[in-house]
Amino acid sequence: MIVRRAEHPSELLAVWRLTYCEHLRSGWCLANDAGELRHHPYFDTVDGPTRVWLLEDDTGIAGTVSVTIDGDDGLPQDVEFADLVAQVCEQAEANGQRVAGVWRMVVRRDLRCRMAAVQTLITTVIDDMLQRKIDLLLTTIHPRHADFYRKRLGFDTLGHVDHDAIVGGAPAVLMVGQLPQMITKWAEGQ
Repeated sequence: MIVRRAEHPSELLAVWRLTYCEHLRSGWCLANDAGELRHHPYFDTVDGPTRVWLLEDDTGIAGTVSVTIDGDDGLPQDVEFADLVAQVCEQAEANGQRVAGVWRMVVRRDLRCRMAAVQTLITTVIDDMLQRKIDLLLTTIHPRHADFYRKRLGFDTLGHVDHDAIVGGAPAVLMVGQLPQMITKWAEGQ
């Protein structure tokens, strides 16, 4: 498997289809005729503050994750957690830190080494943070994944909602990770 950055808008179609298939299987979205799911279309670009990463195997795109740097348009996590995200971003700015949001981490369910694929995508996110000098990473995830992020990456929970409008009404938690702790925790688990 290889990881590369999406370079052309047409590659996003495969990302939206993979996301749709996996979210539909999990009950996190309703069926639609297009067979696509676009969580945050205004952030879905191959240039600008978002990097869409593609994990490919011999059959095509097997996974994806997106990382958006905070800027004038905010972050994807603003949708459900605007006040908390604003607090983190304001404090980070006062401390001279950069904030980004990681979102849409999806891995095809039929992969034999699914956990290895997730680990590859997480390593890619950490490498992207180092390259772009990102200090803090926000994510909105299903609560069942929170322990993994806390134990393996040192994330802290900032808030939760019982009904996330972006992901079909599923519950969600907002978490934040600091790059130094993420690197240390991730290295400990490898």
